[in-house]
Amino acid sequence: DNHYKFMNLDPKHHPPPPEGSPPPPPLTEPSKIDVRPTFIQQWLKQNKDSLNVKSKDQQQSELNELIKKESVFPLHIPASAIPQARPLISFFGSNGISEEIESSGGCASSELRRPIGSSSRIEEKKNSERTTDAASDASFIHRTAVEDVRKIAYLCATYKSKMLANRHEYEYKRQVRINKQHQQQLQLEPGSTLSQKSEPTPPKYHPEYTPLSAEGNKIMMSIHGANYNVCLARAACPEKTKKLVSCWKRLSAKESAALAEAGLGEYVCLEERKEVERCIGSGVQRAVKDILG
Repeated sequence: DNHYKFMNLDPKHHPPPPEGSPPPPPLTEPSKIDVRPTFIQQWLKQNKDSLNVKSKDQQQSELNELIKKESVFPLHIPASAIPQARPLISFFGSNGISEEIESSGGCASSELRRPIGSSSRIEEKKNSERTTDAASDASFIHRTAVEDVRKIAYLCATYKSKMLANRHEYEYKRQVRINKQHQQQLQLEPGSTLSQKSEPTPPKYHPEYTPLSAEGNKIMMSIHGANYNVCLARAACPEKTKKLVSCWKRLSAKESAALAEAGLGEYVCLEERKEVERCIGSGVQRAVKDILG
């Protein structure tokens, strides 16, 4: 009873209405119901990003696992020890091969899926009964150099695609961060003449790369850039690249780190790397001769 009195809900003070009385009006009109978000809904919306952010240790652990899974070279090797396939990459761009791969979505024709160094023209020649001297054979092989270069480009296209996906993610997140700093500056300086920046267009969602931080995307961009160069080297000069990889494996992580800290990372397996790069350059020269006839 005391509880009812305290709440002013004692039934004695609220007798039932007499019979025949009209029903009480609704508390609120349906059209006037307050549909604004509650405080907790507003708070969850404002803090959605921070709630979904993983701890730095967890982010670093997942990034390390991704690097181990996707790297095609020993991770203790310094970046300067990776062979550079710039002549091949430049050849792809200047001869329309890069555009061809992009337009085809990286899908090679049955002819391009043949092993590098073989072609329908070579097989046709082998099956023919014509005999030619060694010089003619060499000339014929050189005429297939461009075809082999195109095969190499398709073979390694996936690493270039992953490198570009991470670059787009990094550039987008970096721009979002810059815009946020710009917005904060506008709020601190109401009379500022700074103009509002438009939001960048987010790249297509990627289940592994989109959740990474901008720094994580930058690291994966470097990893797949190195993967791309190693893939091109293996495809263009398999035997020489095999010797380079053997040299990498003979070098311990401790030795590699000591050389890198001393600024001598470029000397790791230097002779083997130079042989690979010279081999790549020779292959491009043959392709150029192929084009020039």
